[in-house]
Amino acid sequence: DGGHVRVTGCLDIEGFASMVMTRGERRHLFDLSLAVMFEASWLADHGKMAMEGRVNLEGLCSELGSGTPEDIVCGMDVDFATDSEMPGKNHRLHIETALPPVQRTKLIAALGANHHEVISRRGLMYLVHRRLWCFVHDFAQT
Repeated sequence: DGGHVRVTGCLDIEGFASMVMTRGERRHLFDLSLAVMFEASWLADHGKMAMEGRVNLEGLCSELGSGTPEDIVCGMDVDFATDSEMPGKNHRLHIETALPPVQRTKLIAALGANHHEVISRRGLMYLVHRRLWCFVHDFAQT
């Protein structure tokens, strides 16, 4: 419906990645968390609207497997920019920046920030998981 969602950056990357030798085999271990920053825009009745937010990924670890991008699905939590969800905290002129329920539902669907959407290969977070899968494979090749 005239909408667009894109990744704008990555923040708060924490955890570890290491290689160990176990019984003569090299093993790659990692446990990471990070925040994927996004920007969404869409056409509304009164013009183009835009907002920012983040999807927090927790528990991206080597135990999740590396067969396909869908195998590494980790916990996801969506945070919208404070001014888009809580307009009352801003000046009265910014009330229009509140995210209406219909747009919120569409944005959540476009993000695809849940296990079902990722394994169904839908949404922005499926694409993020594909990139993470590339990291897993590149890391395993080192």
